[in-house]
Amino acid sequence: MEHTTKWDMPTRILHWTTASLVITLFLTAIGMEILEETFGKVAEIKLQYVHLYIGLALTASVMARLLWGFFGNGSVNWRGIPSSVAKYPGWMTAELDFVLRGVDSDKRKKGGHNPLGVPVYFFALTMILLQIATGLGLWDHLDSKAKKHGVAQTLTRPSTAALSKPMDMLVPSAFAHEDHDDDEKPQGAGGGEAVGEGKKEEGIGEEIHEIGLFWVPLFLLLHLGGMFIHNLRGERGFLKGMTRG
Repeated sequence: MEHTTKWDMPTRILHWTTASLVITLFLTAIGMEILEETFGKVAEIKLQYVHLYIGLALTASVMARLLWGFFGNGSVNWRGIPSSVAKYPGWMTAELDFVLRGVDSDKRKKGGHNPLGVPVYFFALTMILLQIATGLGLWDHLDSKAKKHGVAQTLTRPSTAALSKPMDMLVPSAFAHEDHDDDEKPQGAGGGEAVGEGKKEEGIGEEIHEIGLFWVPLFLLLHLGGMFIHNLRGERGFLKGMTRG
């Protein structure tokens, strides 16, 4: 049996847009570490702005997907969640039987999100929103760091904070680490010995944002692993719903 769901066009576009942006953000985050070591702080800051702009695009994509949940077809519409809650345990059990033992019963959910994938999707959405919140919370710090190193700011944070204000309520800019770079050596009150060799004082927001980087390969492993298992079980049409109408 082929397990194919025909997702509507806006859902497919937003799915692949979000996926591409998340992977690009992951690669630029890795690239920032390489640039800093190879070409110095200025190169790293410039790539951080690229990372920020991609993050803003991701914010728009995720918000559009959440809004589309009120207008999309039955597979993506939030209205279907209440009626699905009571059926979910049965769907989960039937799907586990299929994945582990190859038993394909009529109790399996034949359309929409795969029951085993739902927790993974919610995990991914939670992590994306957390990354958006912490990333926007660090915008002021990035501007400050750019000014210190003479890097031109090509995008000014809106004075109204219309985009980032809701996120600042969760992760205020004050959580950003103080303005010490990796190569700085903070001095004591009397100008004596440095109190830290190459020590960067990091705040809560940046710590969370950097740790959150590791969810991307974990999600890809779970997502692609699930698709691979279903393909082995004979559901070779499993990917078609998100690639064609």
